[in-house]
Amino acid sequence: RLGLGADIELGKDLFFTMDYQRTGTYKSDETKRYDHENTLSMGLSFQPNPSTDYFLSLSRANSALNQVDLDFYKNLNENWSLNLGLGLTGSLDSGYKNIAKFNTVLSF
Repeated sequence: RLGLGADIELGKDLFFTMDYQRTGTYKSDETKRYDHENTLSMGLSFQPNPSTDYFLSLSRANSALNQVDLDFYKNLNENWSLNLGLGLTGSLDSGYKNIAKFNTVLSF
């Protein structure tokens, strides 16, 4: 696997991220074939204060997987965080799927 990425601060509270990854697999069966996949991801993050983050990300892989995510991260206190997210994933094989996620972490 080989990757290259960048995080760019566009302003005091606004950040842009970009990542390119190439993943390869060698098949040792009778085909002796090398397969690879290229993935490009971009994201925009807005942090209005140190405990809150809004993140929009877009991903595209050459296997026709496309994904859009919108996430909200909130640190409720130093031991408890909350994550809410909505996503849309599409592929040639299965069409589009909507994803809703909720996650909370409590450390003690």
